[in-house]
Amino acid sequence: MDLGLTESQELLRTTARSFMEREAPVDVIVGLQKRESSLDPGLWKKAAQRGWPGITIPTEYGGSGERLSDAAVLYEEMGRGPLPGPFFSSGVLGALTVLEGATEEQRRRILPGVARGERVLAVAITEPNASWGPGGITLAPQGRNGSYVLNGTKLFVADATSATDLLVAVRTGEGPTDVSLLHVDAKARGVTTRRLPGFVSWQCEVSFDNVAVPAGAVLIAIICGYFASRPANLDAFEDIRAQLEADV
Repeated sequence: MDLGLTESQELLRTTARSFMEREAPVDVIVGLQKRESSLDPGLWKKAAQRGWPGITIPTEYGGSGERLSDAAVLYEEMGRGPLPGPFFSSGVLGALTVLEGATEEQRRRILPGVARGERVLAVAITEPNASWGPGGITLAPQGRNGSYVLNGTKLFVADATSATDLLVAVRTGEGPTDVSLLHVDAKARGVTTRRLPGFVSWQCEVSFDNVAVPAGAVLIAIICGYFASRPANLDAFEDIRAQLEADV
């Protein structure tokens, strides 16, 4: 097996390295570390013009449709800074979560904006005084007036202060694997984000105070912290959506 870089990957590496040297020297990166948000508008716009926030997103959703090995080349060069910004939390973790867990309509509504850098995703899973596994997710949506209402807190949410959209893990039943994701507007009334002190990276706390979420915001079920096969996902998705809508 040939593990060497392809010609296009070599070009990507050269482009990314030149970008880092020109746009993100050490003094710029040190200055950015003091900010509440990891997203520098100027740097983010220039990276978006190069298609980097959408490197893992298929072309049918507005991304460049590159392989994960291509993304690895890009992120290796970014890591030389390291370059602050929600590149991984939005363009990889968030985008791949939507690709794997959302409906086709949701993908087409969310991912093009992520690829253009107009939307920034953050995945909110862990909670105070709870474990890291699915059994530790206790935040449960309540049905009210045709929508869901969230009250609670998520911790260690990477780049939440930069996010426009949150993918929030919520409890949908009593079983340890009865967990789903809700797509929540990060700027909605009742959503508060703050950077946690003492971290070099932008790990954040997200609080929800009577946050109303539309009924169509359910993404998918998570089984034991991992996505199951596509048919099982769709079955679980329909069961959970029906359950939540019955509560509403």
